[in-house]
Amino acid sequence: MIHWIWVGMIVAGSLRLMLGGQPEQVNLVMLEGAKQAVAITIGLCGTMAFWMGILKIAEKSGCIELFTKWFSPLLRIIFPKLAKDHKAFGWIASNAAANLLGMGNAATPLGIRAMQAMQETNTSPEVATTEMRTFVIMNTAGVTLIPVTVIALRHFLGATVPDAIILPSIITTFCALAIALVMDRLFQRRNRA
Repeated sequence: MIHWIWVGMIVAGSLRLMLGGQPEQVNLVMLEGAKQAVAITIGLCGTMAFWMGILKIAEKSGCIELFTKWFSPLLRIIFPKLAKDHKAFGWIASNAAANLLGMGNAATPLGIRAMQAMQETNTSPEVATTEMRTFVIMNTAGVTLIPVTVIALRHFLGATVPDAIILPSIITTFCALAIALVMDRLFQRRNRA
């Protein structure tokens, strides 16, 4: 369904430019947009490669286990049905740490590993467990202390103060996470009743 929305927007924008007496603008806008997309992508590849390397070093050096210990008390509250020694806790903690640092793209592989670890103990593989749903909610609305990707994008696009997004990001992501977890618990209680 979403692909039809994108196709519709592209067609509507192109028709507007052509019918508005500016057909030459269509090619100019497409070429300029493609050029900008490539420049941003290359810049973000460097940023993501750096942070993925940092995460690999953290994994090899035992920092993942340290993150797990730090986050364990909170994670046990958020994921009460998950066994204390479940290997998903390490991946969930790593994912949370990557999200805290604003590395959404770097957090994705960690989130996939956490979901795979939770899936191993899922008795109904076709249906997501409560913990899996809670993890998706937590991951989607995760608190971000340093939004690295957004700062990098703002820098590449010429923002005068690219890091001005830090405080609003902390506030909004913390509120989003708190509301998401409260709603998750309310729906869990309602479904049990």
